[in-house]
Amino acid sequence: MIGEVLRRAHEFDIVHCHVEYFAWAFAPFVPTPIVTTLHGRLDVPYLPPLFQHYPDTGVISISHNQRAPLAPVHPHWVGMVYNGIPVSEFPFSESPGSYLLFLGRIAPEKRPDWAAAIAKRSGMKLKVAAKVDPYDQEYYEREIKHLFDDPLIEFLGEVDEQQKRQLLAEAYALVFPIDWPEPFGIVQIEALACGTPVLALNRGSVPEVLIHGVSGLIGNTVEELVALVPQLGLLDRRACRREVEQRFSSAAMARGYEQVYARVIAEYEQQRTIALNTTHGRRAVAYGDDGRRERVNGVW
Repeated sequence: MIGEVLRRAHEFDIVHCHVEYFAWAFAPFVPTPIVTTLHGRLDVPYLPPLFQHYPDTGVISISHNQRAPLAPVHPHWVGMVYNGIPVSEFPFSESPGSYLLFLGRIAPEKRPDWAAAIAKRSGMKLKVAAKVDPYDQEYYEREIKHLFDDPLIEFLGEVDEQQKRQLLAEAYALVFPIDWPEPFGIVQIEALACGTPVLALNRGSVPEVLIHGVSGLIGNTVEELVALVPQLGLLDRRACRREVEQRFSSAAMARGYEQVYARVIAEYEQQRTIALNTTHGRRAVAYGDDGRRERVNGVW
């Protein structure tokens, strides 16, 4: 796929990659600027050497917090654009439901066990709509499966897009008790689009995506989240929806990327002009009448 895109690079003004670092080595050999959005966690050991080897590669983050682990290597950040969703496709509910919702994957960093603990200590029903990847099957069998024996905890398994949206709209709140440096967490804005506030641990980009007391409530411990549960019903669900419309819509994301594209293309054109002038100057020196170095178009 990358080979086909770069073979046709001359047809485009810019190439936007979402496949991590796989195109970086080829960027110097194509006549079109390449930018890459990094979607995952960046505190992984293989990334710093890659940035040191390809210091000019243009990268885009999906939150400011996502960048923190790479601060020592100074990547060439060309922009930050939050994820967006088609807000109008999500059903809005003005009235809070009666259950908490955990949505995503059954994985250690997602902490479904903490979601269950919050529900039980709050006396509220928890619906768990989540898939179990083969990699996490042992974790599920060992640490999570028995939690569904409690009548307050209902395991729905993996759901489709329409079921997901209905579950979000009818929930009292989305529980997001993550225990990792989440770079964005798109399920948060999906919940907000339905008017459903988010109860989240203060990890990763959570305080960037959520506004405490407006679109959700943020705590530093499970105990703090338990204490915050009764206050979730006081949040304005229309304000939750407005947050997504203003900050996390598909249109807002598109505008953000268009601005990045314009900057990158302008920078690329400027660098190419300088390179051409430099090359022209060197040729003038090589063929100068008196054989001496001379200044041509501002270049020696």
